[in-house]
Amino acid sequence: MSDPHDGSYGEQTPDRAAGFRSVPSRRGRGGTRAIQKPGQAELPRPGYQRGGGPVMEDWKAGLWAELRAIEIATGDAAAAQLPALLRRLQRHQARLGGNPMLAPYRRWRIRRLTRAVADARWHAEQGRVARLGGLDPRR
Repeated sequence: MSDPHDGSYGEQTPDRAAGFRSVPSRRGRGGTRAIQKPGQAELPRPGYQRGGGPVMEDWKAGLWAELRAIEIATGDAAAAQLPALLRRLQRHQARLGGNPMLAPYRRWRIRRLTRAVADARWHAEQGRVARLGGLDPRR
Protein backbone atom coordinates (compact mmCIF):
# COMPACT_ATOMS: atom_id res chain seq x y z
CA MET A 1 0.00 0.00 0.00
CA SER A 2 1.30 3.47 -0.81
CA ASP A 3 2.08 6.15 1.71
CA PRO A 4 -0.96 8.48 1.97
CA HIS A 5 1.32 11.46 2.62
CA ASP A 6 3.36 11.24 -0.61
CA GLY A 7 0.51 12.60 -2.73
CA SER A 8 0.39 9.72 -5.19
CA TYR A 9 -2.47 7.65 -3.67
CA GLY A 10 -1.24 4.59 -5.54
CA GLU A 11 -1.82 5.76 -9.12
CA GLN A 12 1.00 6.00 -11.65
CA THR A 13 0.55 8.51 -14.43
CA PRO A 14 3.16 9.75 -16.92
CA ASP A 15 3.51 12.91 -14.82
CA ARG A 16 3.81 10.99 -11.57
CA ALA A 17 5.61 7.71 -12.23
CA ALA A 18 7.11 5.31 -9.73
CA GLY A 19 9.96 6.82 -7.77
CA PHE A 20 8.62 10.36 -7.87
CA ARG A 21 6.40 12.32 -5.52
CA SER A 22 4.39 15.39 -6.31
CA VAL A 23 4.95 18.76 -4.73
CA PRO A 24 3.10 22.02 -5.24
CA SER A 25 4.43 24.13 -8.07
CA ARG A 26 6.25 27.32 -7.27
CA ARG A 27 3.82 29.39 -9.28
CA GLY A 28 0.92 28.74 -6.92
CA ARG A 29 -1.56 27.81 -9.63
CA GLY A 30 -2.47 24.50 -8.10
CA GLY A 31 -0.41 22.35 -10.49
CA THR A 32 2.20 19.87 -9.39
CA ARG A 33 5.70 19.04 -10.51
CA ALA A 34 7.48 15.75 -9.97
CA ILE A 35 10.71 15.55 -7.95
CA GLN A 36 12.72 12.52 -7.01
CA LYS A 37 12.22 10.88 -3.66
CA PRO A 38 15.15 11.18 -1.26
CA GLY A 39 17.68 8.37 -1.45
CA GLN A 40 17.26 7.58 -5.14
CA ALA A 41 20.22 8.03 -7.46
CA GLU A 42 19.98 10.98 -9.78
CA LEU A 43 20.39 10.11 -13.43
CA PRO A 44 22.85 12.14 -15.49
CA ARG A 45 21.52 15.02 -17.55
CA PRO A 46 20.94 14.31 -21.24
CA GLY A 47 24.08 14.96 -23.24
CA TYR A 48 26.45 14.06 -20.40
CA GLN A 49 28.00 10.74 -19.43
CA ARG A 50 28.12 9.57 -15.85
CA GLY A 51 31.72 10.80 -15.72
CA GLY A 52 30.50 14.30 -16.47
CA GLY A 53 31.97 14.71 -19.98
CA PRO A 54 29.79 15.82 -22.89
CA VAL A 55 28.72 13.14 -25.35
CA MET A 56 27.17 15.50 -27.90
CA GLU A 57 30.31 15.49 -30.05
CA ASP A 58 30.33 11.68 -30.11
CA TRP A 59 26.64 11.66 -31.01
CA LYS A 60 27.18 14.18 -33.81
CA ALA A 61 30.13 12.22 -35.19
CA GLY A 62 28.01 9.06 -35.21
CA LEU A 63 25.16 10.89 -36.91
CA TRP A 64 27.45 12.29 -39.62
CA ALA A 65 28.98 8.84 -40.20
CA GLU A 66 25.50 7.35 -40.57
CA LEU A 67 24.43 10.12 -42.96
CA ARG A 68 27.58 9.57 -45.01
CA ALA A 69 26.86 5.83 -45.23
CA ILE A 70 23.27 6.57 -46.31
CA GLU A 71 24.47 9.00 -49.00
CA ILE A 72 26.95 6.44 -50.30
CA ALA A 73 24.31 3.69 -50.43
CA THR A 74 21.78 6.00 -52.10
CA GLY A 75 24.38 7.07 -54.65
CA ASP A 76 25.27 3.46 -55.43
CA ALA A 77 21.60 2.54 -55.88
CA ALA A 78 20.98 5.56 -58.11
CA ALA A 79 24.04 4.80 -60.23
CA ALA A 80 22.80 1.23 -60.67
CA GLN A 81 19.36 2.46 -61.84
CA LEU A 82 20.67 5.11 -64.21
CA PRO A 83 21.30 2.89 -67.30
CA ALA A 84 17.78 1.43 -67.14
CA LEU A 85 16.23 4.90 -66.75
CA LEU A 86 18.19 6.22 -69.75
CA ARG A 87 17.13 3.20 -71.84
CA ARG A 88 13.45 3.73 -70.98
CA LEU A 89 13.71 7.45 -71.70
CA GLN A 90 15.26 6.84 -75.14
CA ARG A 91 12.58 4.27 -75.95
CA HIS A 92 9.78 6.72 -75.13
CA GLN A 93 11.48 9.52 -77.06
CA ALA A 94 11.86 7.27 -80.13
CA ARG A 95 8.16 6.32 -80.10
CA LEU A 96 6.86 9.86 -79.64
CA GLY A 97 5.93 10.28 -83.32
CA GLY A 98 3.88 7.06 -83.35
CA ASN A 99 0.24 6.76 -82.37
CA PRO A 100 -1.17 10.27 -81.80
CA MET A 101 -3.54 8.92 -79.12
CA LEU A 102 -0.54 7.99 -76.99
CA ALA A 103 1.36 11.26 -77.54
CA PRO A 104 0.12 12.99 -74.31
CA TYR A 105 1.05 9.93 -72.25
CA ARG A 106 4.47 9.69 -73.90
CA ARG A 107 5.17 13.40 -73.32
CA TRP A 108 4.19 13.01 -69.66
CA ARG A 109 6.33 9.86 -69.37
CA ILE A 110 9.29 11.60 -70.99
CA ARG A 111 9.00 14.46 -68.48
CA ARG A 112 8.82 12.02 -65.58
CA LEU A 113 11.75 9.94 -66.82
CA THR A 114 13.81 13.08 -67.48
CA ARG A 115 13.20 14.17 -63.89
CA ALA A 116 14.08 10.69 -62.61
CA VAL A 117 17.33 10.67 -64.63
CA ALA A 118 18.27 14.09 -63.24
CA ASP A 119 17.54 12.91 -59.67
CA ALA A 120 19.53 9.69 -60.18
CA ARG A 121 22.50 11.64 -61.55
CA TRP A 122 22.34 14.05 -58.60
CA HIS A 123 22.19 11.21 -56.05
CA ALA A 124 25.04 9.38 -57.80
CA GLU A 125 27.13 12.56 -57.61
CA GLN A 126 26.26 13.03 -53.92
CA GLY A 127 27.34 9.43 -53.30
CA ARG A 128 30.67 10.12 -54.97
CA VAL A 129 31.12 13.30 -52.89
CA ALA A 130 30.23 11.42 -49.68
CA ARG A 131 32.62 8.61 -50.55
CA LEU A 132 35.39 11.21 -50.82
CA GLY A 133 34.51 12.52 -47.37
CA GLY A 134 32.24 15.52 -47.90
CA LEU A 135 28.49 16.08 -48.03
CA ASP A 136 26.74 18.72 -50.09
CA PRO A 137 24.83 20.98 -47.64
CA ARG A 138 22.37 22.16 -50.32
CA ARG A 139 19.87 19.35 -49.61
